[in-house]
Amino acid sequence: PGKSVGFGCQYNFQQGKPMLVHSRFLGYTKNRGDRKLTIVPEEAAIVRGMFRMCLEGFSAGEIILCLAEKGIRTPCGRSRWQHSTVYSMLRNEKFMGDLLLQKSYVADFLTKRREKNEGKLPQYYVENAHDPIVPKEVFYRVQGEFERRRETTTVSDRKYALSGKLYCGECGKKLGRCTGTERYPHAVWRCREKGCCTAIREEDLKQAVVTAFNRVSDCHEELVRMQER
Repeated sequence: PGKSVGFGCQYNFQQGKPMLVHSRFLGYTKNRGDRKLTIVPEEAAIVRGMFRMCLEGFSAGEIILCLAEKGIRTPCGRSRWQHSTVYSMLRNEKFMGDLLLQKSYVADFLTKRREKNEGKLPQYYVENAHDPIVPKEVFYRVQGEFERRRETTTVSDRKYALSGKLYCGECGKKLGRCTGTERYPHAVWRCREKGCCTAIREEDLKQAVVTAFNRVSDCHEELVRMQER
């Protein structure tokens, strides 16, 4: 029986018919009849905001701060977001209307255990499978931004959400995180240049990020018009 189910899925994939594992995504809901994805407007606005923030230079950690501030839950309904969830969403082709089929497969039909498909089974790509939440141009710009960051950011810079993004207003050097010392019992970001005393509390920086996000949200329509010019 397991093989029969597998062959049936393969046939549907070859015909470009999606066999989606999840019935609900952030931004979409799945129709019962044709199994196509239908946009959920209020959730789609959240997804667009995440893509927009990425292009504006926000890291995954900063995006998480903004989502938490607004009380937005993950696609699974959890209150706590993970960096991997944000990256997965920003790299998911379904938000531009396409589908990569058979990303995973049932490895054990008795336990229904699924495994990531890393070449064991063929995959099928369907363009324009459903209505997009973000234009293809925006999606590919985000992928380009990820590549740019990968090439210009060291491993140590990725440890904290604000790493590699803060510069001293006095000398222009990057700020580093410091905590657990007698002088700085709470986390601060300070300049490492000798003789420079710039130090900013991490909590103040996080609040500044949230404030900036809220300002961007308030002028969203104006920003969209600027991008369309």
